[in-house]
This record gives sequence, C-alpha cells and structure tokens, in this order.
Amino acid sequence: SPLSSQPTRGVASVHKGKLRGNLVEAWETREVEAIKEKRDPKFFPDFNVGDSIVVRLVNPYNPKRLMTFAGVVIAKYGGKMSASFRMRNALDGFPVEQQFPLYSPHLKGIQVLKKPAKKPRRAKLFYLRTRAPREYTVAFSEADVKLPKQ
Repeated sequence: SPLSSQPTRGVASVHKGKLRGNLVEAWETREVEAIKEKRDPKFFPDFNVGDSIVVRLVNPYNPKRLMTFAGVVIAKYGGKMSASFRMRNALDGFPVEQQFPLYSPHLKGIQVLKKPAKKPRRAKLFYLRTRAPREYTVAFSEADVKLPKQ
C-alpha cells in the first residue's frame, strides 16, 4: 500500500549544530518512555473502551490517602503526554463520570476487572449516558483489588 512505503517521520534531529524538527513531540515521547520505565507493568495493563476497570490514585483532597474509582471505560483520548481516558459508573444511584490522565504521577495503578462479552462497535461509548444505570454500573470489592496500597 502507498502508506506503508513512505519512510517513518523523524521526530527531531541535530543538523549542523542546530536542532531541527518537532522538539515538543520529541520531548513528550522521551517523557512518556521515562514514565513507562518507572511504572510496574503489572499495575498498568492495556485496556480498551468497554472494559470495566478499577483505578487507584492519590486523593486530591488528602494526598496521604489513596482513592479507588471503578467504572466502564467509555472513551480513550490520544496524544503523548496528554493521553487520558474517561470512565462512567453509578454511585448511590447517581451517574458519575471521571476523566484521568494516563501518565499522571498521581495514578498508582489500573486493574481490568472484566472485558465486554462482545467488542464494542464504537470508539466512544457516549450512548451509555442515555442508558439505564445497570448497563454501566461496576460493583467491586476492595479485597479483590490487587493494586498498590501506598
């Protein structure tokens, strides 16, 4: 195909003593790789839209404590450092949506609880907003979560 025959685009390079190319993209790529190397891969598995996952992160109101949020992934957003994902769950009968940056230092771990029975046919599951809460409610036990406690 014509797309595969094109050379891959270089991010940044040094030519005659000067930096050339997309320096911001080069910096973001380097930062993402550094963050991935520091993280334990067993606490950050790959997940897709439609998966039921549990996220453990530092509580923004009390940084000494960790907060756990479970839900269905309804969207993933690309980018390098700005990559994020959006989750939805029903807590006490009220729908709650939360968006998390994928490479945030406050994120301590992600655990996939359940994959969907059938692969979703949409990249973004925003139609779940109009559905009954039982279709996106994720119940979990804190004892079943195998994520770092600190």
